[in-house]
Amino acid sequence: MPQDTLRVIGFLKKHPDITHEEFYEHWEKKHAPLVVPWILKHGFISYMQIHTTPTSLLSLPGAVDADGCGQMEVKDWDMFMAAMQDPYYTEVIVPDEEKFIDRKTTEVLGLKTVGVQKNFIVNGKAVDAAE
Repeated sequence: MPQDTLRVIGFLKKHPDITHEEFYEHWEKKHAPLVVPWILKHGFISYMQIHTTPTSLLSLPGAVDADGCGQMEVKDWDMFMAAMQDPYYTEVIVPDEEKFIDRKTTEVLGLKTVGVQKNFIVNGKAVDAAE
């Protein structure tokens, strides 16, 4: 069975001065290329962006009111905290986030949920929980 991991989930709101299209464009085309080398350097397992839209939020009553959801998977909390101390994070990633994320409605670092990930299906196959 794969080792349990830590999943960090952030629900992001766009900066009020930009459109939804500008938010998604910046997040995917400018921000992700800055984040990927940092994630790889620190041994993260995965990084994912989920782009929501006002229309998609209306289609699911009770959905979290966010313009996007970012997810990072790491081996443990210490690994995540070490990455956050990297000067590249504070000098490059954070200033870029301030260009497109509304920090008043998005908690610092975008953290809303942090927990141990329990895997039941991996690569399309059921994982035996008893292992």
